[in-house]
Amino acid sequence: MASHRRDPPVPRGHRGPGGVVAVSRHFALAVLAVTLCHALLACQKPAEETQPPPLPVKVTPVVKRDLTPKVEITGTLEAVPGNDVKLAPLAQGRLVSVPVAEGDAVKEGQVVAAIDPAPLRDALAQAQAAVTDAEAAVRNDAEKLHRAEMLVNAGVSARQDADDARAQLAASQAKLKTAQASESIARREVARAELRAPFNGVVAHVFAAPGESVDPSKPVVEVARIEQLELRANIPAASLARLSKGQRAELLVEGADPVPGEVFALSPSVDPVTGAGVVRIRVTNPGTLRLGQLALARVALAVHPGVPAVPASALIRSDVTENGKATSRAAVTTVTKEGKTENVPVELGASDGEFVELRAGPPVGQLVVAGGGYAIPDGTTVSFDGGTEPTP
Repeated sequence: MASHRRDPPVPRGHRGPGGVVAVSRHFALAVLAVTLCHALLACQKPAEETQPPPLPVKVTPVVKRDLTPKVEITGTLEAVPGNDVKLAPLAQGRLVSVPVAEGDAVKEGQVVAAIDPAPLRDALAQAQAAVTDAEAAVRNDAEKLHRAEMLVNAGVSARQDADDARAQLAASQAKLKTAQASESIARREVARAELRAPFNGVVAHVFAAPGESVDPSKPVVEVARIEQLELRANIPAASLARLSKGQRAELLVEGADPVPGEVFALSPSVDPVTGAGVVRIRVTNPGTLRLGQLALARVALAVHPGVPAVPASALIRSDVTENGKATSRAAVTTVTKEGKTENVPVELGASDGEFVELRAGPPVGQLVVAGGGYAIPDGTTVSFDGGTEPTP
């Protein structure tokens, strides 16, 4: 009978014949305990560590200040009526010379364009020849009348011969006057071949070039005075009603300093289709303004003294529809003493373009987000740019 031999026991912690590691029960329990401790410690960390950091914002207080509302008007600069002239030839012809360019300063009487004078000079020569012929006819008829009267006085010729000679002389004299008038017209036409500046000014536009055919219906050059200019624009009737003649204005153009001006005239009527009327802002040109230049005029209205106001950038504007009617609303994002945000509706008043009056809303001194409040939900924790803290 075969004998049975028992294998010796495998020591704990050593690898047996099948490659399995024997782990003591006590060691497993120790590992489990450590894992549970770590989990409990993680659960006991402060909740603040899992919250997002405060949102940095720029804040500004509601302030009390004077506001001067302004009406803004955009338009182009034009010459004052009567201070610009479009010159055209008084006779048809071919343009042979335009010795000026746009922007050139010109003096009164200076030649700014000329048409070919040759055809006009030919016409003048014909008129002068006609005058010469008429003058000769008058002299001849005068001599005939003199001889006829001598013969009548001598009793050689009848009185009728003298009367006929007198009538012929009168006809010749009439033809001479007609010829002289034609010569005068032809001479003026030659002079009109040259277009001259009617006053001191600048060349505003050149409409034609040498070689082109021109006539009295086609302007060649525009000359304008630019010591004073006007901004003319169509504005809504509501804005027109806020303006009055003589109000101060400030004119702004790109690349130049502001220029003072005034409301010179207002249209007495508005377009029934567009609901707009014309306003004219007149300014004295300091030398930096140009005809046709785009400009912005700001007309100051009555001052609103000591009103609560915030920067326009702090406003949150929205459009809502109530009972089928669109309504505009506004709000600001205030910051509480705990550093939390709150969206507060406001009622707006006057504006000077930079600040807006708050007729209803946060009190003076209350901090509001200076810009970008659209995307900040209520209750957001914020930090203050530059270390500003809310006032309790």
